Amino acid sequence: MPRNSLPDCKKQYANTKYENIGNEFCECIHSKGNELDDCLENFSENKKRMEKN
Repeated sequence: MPRNSLPDCKKQYANTKYENIGNEFCECIHSKGNELDDCLENFSENKKRMEKN
């Protein structure tokens, strides 16, 4: 489900193992105004790094 605001976006990651990188993703889109594809790529890379550790 799309999240149309920063607080809504962050809620979906609250209290999960992805909370930090999820918040970075939300900030990437809502606060920094970056392209969705770029933010998704960054999130995916961060997720892969987390799973390796």
